[in-house]
Amino acid sequence: MQILRSAISLAYITGILPIIRDKIQSKLNIFHEYTILNPGIFAKYTGFTSSDVQNLCKKYNCSFDEGKSWYDGYRIRNIDINNPQSVFNAVITGDFKSYWSATSTYKVIAEKISMTFDGTKDDVITMLAGGKIDVNIEKYENRMDVFNSKDE
Repeated sequence: MQILRSAISLAYITGILPIIRDKIQSKLNIFHEYTILNPGIFAKYTGFTSSDVQNLCKKYNCSFDEGKSWYDGYRIRNIDINNPQSVFNAVITGDFKSYWSATSTYKVIAEKISMTFDGTKDDVITMLAGGKIDVNIEKYENRMDVFNSKDE
């Protein structure tokens, strides 16, 4: 007689930051992480799609075009994805602005920027002035205690 056992499955949603794995013996095993950079089949679920945003703007009487000019989101696997918090705040309040600045504190990175680690300060100044800087974000591990390059 064969005994059937039920399987346990789990989804853990973290937002944009990857899960930290800092030792060989992780508490997570047989684990596959889908990220905003590599969402696999879940790409359309990593945020609001353009049609989601259009529907919300219509429902809350907001301008989709104005919202797009403020926040144009990401393009992942040929799908336009928008940050749910930014979209939600904009359509509820009717005020289009940057909502990312309220999601964390500058203090976390201020020390690294002020000591111009690996040219970080100059790059931040360039970006604040509207310039563009190439950054490799694929190796970011969500750790504030280890910095090996300005990409981190």
